[in-house]
Amino acid sequence: MIAKGDKSQPWVVRKQQLELLANRPHIPLSDIEKITAPVQLMAGDKDAIKPEHTQQIFDHLKQAHLAIFPGATHMIAWEDHELFDRTVAKFFREPYTRPDTKDLFK
Repeated sequence: MIAKGDKSQPWVVRKQQLELLANRPHIPLSDIEKITAPVQLMAGDKDAIKPEHTQQIFDHLKQAHLAIFPGATHMIAWEDHELFDRTVAKFFREPYTRPDTKDLFK
C-alpha cells in the first residue's frame, strides 16, 4: 500500500507498529526482574504475544497484576475500551496487592 501511494490509512505508521510488535523489544528477564514498581500486565487470549511469553514476563515481575482478556487481541484498548479502562482505573485506584489462593488456607 505504501509503494502504491495509498493514502487511505497511515500505512507507514502501521508498518512501524507491526515491525515493533514483531521484532522488539528483546528485554532480558534479568532486566525485567529489576522493575520494582507495581505493573498492570495486560494481554488478550488471542494476543500477538504468545501466552507463555506473557506468563513468563508476569512471573519475573515482583509486583505485577496479570489481566488476560477473553476474546481479545493485542488491540484490547480499542476492541473493548470500557473493560480496558476499568481494569487500568482499578489498578491505579486500589493499593497494590498480590493475593495468592494458597494464602487463604494458612
